[in-house]
Amino acid sequence: MENKRRAKNINNVSRHKKVLVLLCILSIVFLTLPLTIQAEAQETDSDWQFAAELYLWYASIGGSTAVGGDLEIDANDLIDGLNMAFMGNIAARKNRWGIMVDALYLNASDSQNTMVGPTGVNVGVELDGWVVNPMAGYLVVNSDIFFMNLVAGTRYLSLSTDVNLRNADPGGAPFNMGVSESGSNWDAMIGVRGELSLNSEWFVPYHLDIGAGDSDFTWQAFAGLGYRFKSFDVLIGYRYLYWDFDDNAALGDLDLSGVGAGIRFYF
Repeated sequence: MENKRRAKNINNVSRHKKVLVLLCILSIVFLTLPLTIQAEAQETDSDWQFAAELYLWYASIGGSTAVGGDLEIDANDLIDGLNMAFMGNIAARKNRWGIMVDALYLNASDSQNTMVGPTGVNVGVELDGWVVNPMAGYLVVNSDIFFMNLVAGTRYLSLSTDVNLRNADPGGAPFNMGVSESGSNWDAMIGVRGELSLNSEWFVPYHLDIGAGDSDFTWQAFAGLGYRFKSFDVLIGYRYLYWDFDDNAALGDLDLSGVGAGIRFYF
């Protein structure tokens, strides 16, 4: 009977760790949602204009499981376990039309000890994932100090997770069990993004979008402050992102919020 209770507790830990793994991936994945992926649009131009950006979103997350349990992960815990990550985007614009692609590759791993009843359990996690965000935009408002683009596109997430549990007590009965999952998620989105110029150097970038698809509903907002140098811009701002997943998902909802920073080059 005691062994059955231990096995049940271990299964519960495995299930909750998978939920935490998904939260970790999604939190870092949405570092990839571009802080500033659009080229300057103060004037329309008949030639193609290009911009590329590297960025980081230092995000903390909150949310709930499908059964109602609350979850929270601090940004420091997400960064510590990174093995490899690429975050960047490229944008092109001609006249009033623009196209943008944002991409992230992530590989992260971590392990920690936890207690399941009287038994110490070591939980190891390895994450591997891609997110690609293609968008198209049209310049609907354009003046000397303000412009706005209407944007539409998709958010695609592909990820795999490996979770391994083993006995962390030297004198305890040995056990080793693993769980692997992989999947993908598509959402369509529509929104607005642009800039308000404060003077020739300082500007306020903004972004707002809503969407749905594999998720029941998702929305995102960003506002910040940027400074123009001769050949590049630097930006800092605050971003909030929310997902409401469908009833069959492991997560009920998820929110990500925090300060982000990026550097954008023109060519």
